[in-house]
Amino acid sequence: MNNFFTSLLNEVNTVALDVNVVGGLQQAKEKFIEQIKPIVNFVVLPIIDIVIIIILIFLIAGAAAKKKQGQEFSDKIVPIAVACAVLIVIGSAPFWMWSMVGV
Repeated sequence: MNNFFTSLLNEVNTVALDVNVVGGLQQAKEKFIEQIKPIVNFVVLPIIDIVIIIILIFLIAGAAAKKKQGQEFSDKIVPIAVACAVLIVIGSAPFWMWSMVGV
């Protein structure tokens, strides 16, 4: 009978420990997200925006050079439109991205 109570007490302690571990993991996740959000919003996304702007400048310059030479430049219009769309999506990402991720 004593072994039964000992095993029951051990089981209760294990369940309490599991619940405490889940709470600790949740707190660690919240702290991680709290630290990573400003880095993503103010460092990573602006760097991506700058790279896309540089690509967009080269695409527009290439299309202008082709037009100036009298060549067909319609093959440059789609990449310019895609670069503009990606720039808009990445530029507005801090406003909608975190709610999509579930934060």
